[in-house]
Amino acid sequence: MNRPSGSSRRPEACPELVEGAHSTPTRSPGKRSEPRYPPAPCGLRRASLGCYVRLRWVHGSNARIDIPAVSQRKVGQRRNAVGARAQWAFTLVELLVVIAIIALLAGLIVGLTGIAGVGKVRSRLSVERDQIVGAIESYHKHYGFYPQDNPDPKKSALSPLYYELTGTTNVAAPQLTVLGVAGIANVDGKNFFPNLKPSGFGPDRLNQNVLMLLVPYGAPAGGVNTWRYRSSKPEHNTESYDLWAEAMVSGKMQIIGNWRD
Repeated sequence: MNRPSGSSRRPEACPELVEGAHSTPTRSPGKRSEPRYPPAPCGLRRASLGCYVRLRWVHGSNARIDIPAVSQRKVGQRRNAVGARAQWAFTLVELLVVIAIIALLAGLIVGLTGIAGVGKVRSRLSVERDQIVGAIESYHKHYGFYPQDNPDPKKSALSPLYYELTGTTNVAAPQLTVLGVAGIANVDGKNFFPNLKPSGFGPDRLNQNVLMLLVPYGAPAGGVNTWRYRSSKPEHNTESYDLWAEAMVSGKMQIIGNWRD
């Protein structure tokens, strides 16, 4: 029986698709890379995931080729993997927030370190101040008056306090001139400061033969920092004396005196 003209016909089968329609991808030995597929047979185009689909039209018909379900599952898995990676990614705003938090924490750490350094300096100077105060009080108890100072108010750092407390009496005239006194009042030569450490005294930077009580912090470059002492005209303790140290710590002047902490 003759087939009516113009009727639709089924798409012709492609000989190349009879066997091996879905080619197996190959990989290069020794390398981890994306699979490489062999060239598509004649008349075919490669679909996703290595599936070859014939794009051939037969007269009077529309051929439809469906991608196998296995390929569709692989496409879904790949999309899910990409979506999962996108969920764990950081946005620019999140990165800026993290950087701001790190900068804030770094500033806090630096600030706390500076505060700890200032506290350490003040603590040590307070201990040394109390030791000197104890020696001065012993001197006052023995003689009935406080050790003499340099009468020049601008030279409170050049006082004869070391000589008065340690009982060093053999002081030359040039040294006495620098200290602003005619002689040492500790005529008995008694040592009221026996626990004075070797690092607690030393020569003045301008007058190498004059010994001073040293402050372990805040010394200028190539110089020394000394304890300041006023007994003739004290500003704070008007009935006794003023003893203090000035030390530059973390860019701020720290004053440790016997009138305040």
